[in-house]
Amino acid sequence: GTVLRGRVEHSTTALISDVSFVKLLLEARHYLPLSQRVLFATRLKLGGIEPYVDSTDVPFNGRFFAGGPGSVRGFALNRLGPQNQDGDPIGGMSLIEGSFELRFPLFGEFGAVLFVDFGNVFRSPFTYRLGDLRYAVGPGLRYNTPVGPVRLDVGIIVDRRADEDFGRIEFSIGQAF
Repeated sequence: GTVLRGRVEHSTTALISDVSFVKLLLEARHYLPLSQRVLFATRLKLGGIEPYVDSTDVPFNGRFFAGGPGSVRGFALNRLGPQNQDGDPIGGMSLIEGSFELRFPLFGEFGAVLFVDFGNVFRSPFTYRLGDLRYAVGPGLRYNTPVGPVRLDVGIIVDRRADEDFGRIEFSIGQAF
């Protein structure tokens, strides 16, 4: 099946806010059974923030961040995208994320996945530079429980830079998407 989601947030100085901006987030997910036991899942998420009137910036907690177990596995939580001089994430005004995941059973309640994740966060509103996308690949192990899978993912950064680790091992609950 397919899942389409959209979200719009609005902040305005006319209603006691310090800044005026519109934030848009769109997400599409598609789940394609390849057989009775194998599923191919895909996801694409696009977001943009546009300040208006006299506002030029968006508060830290309103910006986009990427990286982590529900985003681009292999990168630490929120560590993908713009950073300050100290290397701390500062978020951005545009977001693109996506995933391809092959899900299949192993034995009993255990399953596995192979995944490719990509994405990045950009400073400028509604700016998506595909040449600046970052990639992570890897395997994952799932243990299915009545409330959802318990996951162990090994995300390996494909285009690793000199100051980055090989990737990350993440433990979490629920599907990545």
